Amino acid sequence: MDPAAGLTDVRAASPTTGDDLVTLDGVAKTYTTATGTTQALSPTSLAIRRGEFLSVVGPSGCGKSTLLTMISGLVPPTAGEVRIDGELVDRPYRHCGIAFQTSVLLEWRSVLDNVLLQFEMRGIDPAPHRDKAVALLDSLGLEGSSRLYPRELSGGMKQRVSIARALIHDPSLLLMDEPFSAVDALTRDQLSMDLQQVCMDRGRDLTVLFITHHIEEAVFLGDRVLVMTPRPGRIAEVIDIDLPRPRRLEDAGREKQAAYAAHIRETFSRVGVYRRNQHEGGQA
Repeated sequence: MDPAAGLTDVRAASPTTGDDLVTLDGVAKTYTTATGTTQALSPTSLAIRRGEFLSVVGPSGCGKSTLLTMISGLVPPTAGEVRIDGELVDRPYRHCGIAFQTSVLLEWRSVLDNVLLQFEMRGIDPAPHRDKAVALLDSLGLEGSSRLYPRELSGGMKQRVSIARALIHDPSLLLMDEPFSAVDALTRDQLSMDLQQVCMDRGRDLTVLFITHHIEEAVFLGDRVLVMTPRPGRIAEVIDIDLPRPRRLEDAGREKQAAYAAHIRETFSRVGVYRRNQHEGGQA
């Protein structure tokens, strides 16, 4: 199977509008190593709308995290350009928050002080923001935890602290790289519900790029789902998720959500993500 066969024209699938926060124009990334070069991401053009939740799913190594780090300005593209609010991103973008796969908390600082680190790193006095940080922690299910230390927290609690730290400075853009991958299934469900509520509360003031390997999670959270091919990554399809909010976990297996998930799996099969099983009549 040719992984490039039948790919969506990304410019047509995600046309720019007058209300886009992030635009990527021909953005590509090639890494040079001791053994040669590796193209992580093929030239990609995409518009991320202000206030939307864009889920990104794709196989390991397809350039999802590379895409995120280029948008953040932490890694420069090899080709093309990234713009946020019309401004070229040529250095780390200060008005975003980032949540990674692991919480990356400082073990010697309390929960509250880990959240307030965001201000200290920006040269801002954190003291006036303590009450706001406590309220944010409470809204994420961490009532009474502000004085605890990371060693006293569960994995899910640590990720909630990480999300609070990413949000405390009211960023316009939240970048999330598989933030729920290291927690158990029940905690993952609750974190998805908590994140949905945060996004609904902030409305158009918060735009989210959310990377995940979990197809149902991508559908549950996303306004759109961007589906990527194997390396060198390119966009196979951008799918609008027409489901009302708030969404409920108990609806996740119902007909419309299940149909979106099935369509994404069919796309993965078409672009060569799934290996064919010889005992299933050639079906992926």
